[in-house]
Amino acid sequence: MCGRYSLTSFTQMHGWKPRYNIAPSQLAPIVTKEGVDEARFGLVPVWEKEFNTKLSTINARAETVQTSKLYARLLKNNRCLIPATSFFEWATTDHGKQPMLIKLKARPLFYFAGLYDTWHKGDKDERKSFTILTTRPNSFMSKIHDRQPRILEEDQEKPWLNEDIVNYKVFFGDIFPSPQMEAYPVSSLVNRPANDFAEVIKSIV
Repeated sequence: MCGRYSLTSFTQMHGWKPRYNIAPSQLAPIVTKEGVDEARFGLVPVWEKEFNTKLSTINARAETVQTSKLYARLLKNNRCLIPATSFFEWATTDHGKQPMLIKLKARPLFYFAGLYDTWHKGDKDERKSFTILTTRPNSFMSKIHDRQPRILEEDQEKPWLNEDIVNYKVFFGDIFPSPQMEAYPVSSLVNRPANDFAEVIKSIV
């Protein structure tokens, strides 16, 4: 899964402050066909009566997204890019769970493949929310966790966002290259969503 990530550069370009520990139910920027928007991390289906959900919607599994009642309806017109500078996973060690920060070696800013929905209550209350697609791990990530977010390579970003017909077999079957990734351990500060400052992403080695 992917339940925490950071975004420290894109935000400055678009008027948001840097984020070091984006957590479920918090607001974060997404990129849709219409441009940059703010949305809740954790998709709220349009049929919910309130802008909240008891469903686990922070991630959508690529293997089942095309047949999911919750997500399949969004694949044609509600794909989005989710900007990130790193993400976190918790590795199992002899001493318990160790939070790890994962980033790309050569791309300080990258995008997850995502889906979004727009929830309405009346004519004036309209809010967006999103989910991050996840896939099976590559050889690098498999040492840390059994899932990973679907990171888009640069030539996949525009097709995922804009093309009417997407080759889902490629998007969901392709595994992001291990050599492009690196990781280091961080402190337990990341475990608390309220901790949203630079120390959260600092290496402890």
